[in-house]
Amino acid sequence: IDRYRLQRQSGEEILNSRLDYKLICEMAEQEVEATIFTELRSIERIGDCSARILIGSIKQPFCLFLPNIESVEGQKIVNMLEARFISKDPTHPRRSYAFVKGVLTTYYNKPEIVIHSLDQFID
Repeated sequence: IDRYRLQRQSGEEILNSRLDYKLICEMAEQEVEATIFTELRSIERIGDCSARILIGSIKQPFCLFLPNIESVEGQKIVNMLEARFISKDPTHPRRSYAFVKGVLTTYYNKPEIVIHSLDQFID
């Protein structure tokens, strides 16, 4: 969180998934590339091979979409998220926040970034 604050103060264009939600929605309509500082709370499987990473906000439903968690790259992403960011229980805390870079899009009028590689996560 401290790194986010420092980078934001220095003028870097980094958006916060909670504080800048309205702007993120506007940018997603235009499919603009952005760097988002966001919470990574949980991974929710969708269908046979897809998943989404939720940030834990019902009012601001920004998410990261993983199109194929069964692929080699998809497994690398899931393993990295579970090892570094997403805690499975209170006795094993993780960082839970990351910078994520990608093209903002909308899915059912909700903003998201599709995750294709580990390179999209910056910590």
